[in-house]
Amino acid sequence: MPLRFLLICPTHSDASRLERNLDCFGGDVKRIAPEHLVEQAGELPSVGCIILDVSGRCGDLGDLCEMVKRVRAWAEKPLLAAIAERDLAAFRWPPEIDDLIVLPCRQAELEARLKRALLFPEEPCSANLLTAGDLTLNPDSYEVRVKGARVDLTLKEYELLKHLMARPERVFTREQLLNSIWDYEYFGGTRTVDVHIRRLRFKLGEAGERYI
Repeated sequence: MPLRFLLICPTHSDASRLERNLDCFGGDVKRIAPEHLVEQAGELPSVGCIILDVSGRCGDLGDLCEMVKRVRAWAEKPLLAAIAERDLAAFRWPPEIDDLIVLPCRQAELEARLKRALLFPEEPCSANLLTAGDLTLNPDSYEVRVKGARVDLTLKEYELLKHLMARPERVFTREQLLNSIWDYEYFGGTRTVDVHIRRLRFKLGEAGERYI
């Protein structure tokens, strides 16, 4: 039985090339417009992977991602975003998105990303895994997830989060964090710590407010 893909894209979007790529992968593609998602969710067949065509819509995709994840049958399915290269600069990566497909996409690259999403949807097991409620950090794969959804962090954001999660009972001053993460030769001042903490909390959502 072929793998069934749910392709969510605007009615006016020309996703024909992406559909052909998915067909070549051996998939059965069901296309639906975002505005019909809620009313038709119960009538759609089961799917193995969900792809959002977000070309031309690269602002806040949080509402659309949450709408997809609220459908119980789709909650644990891989969720990928397909975006035109010209829109990359404006793209904000929601935590629900597992991977990104940059269009136009070569068939080999698309297949590699799909295989990764389908074969490794869950956080790999690690003896060094750091956890705080729904928040997990894997030092082996350098991945951070909230409720299973990957969160995209900069290097310093990742290092700061790892430093805090490895010492959950300890309270740090700004100076201590600055010296530990940026070292003594950094002259940016303690405001740098405040900025990175604020960004971390924003990206991690409720988990960030609760644990940082």
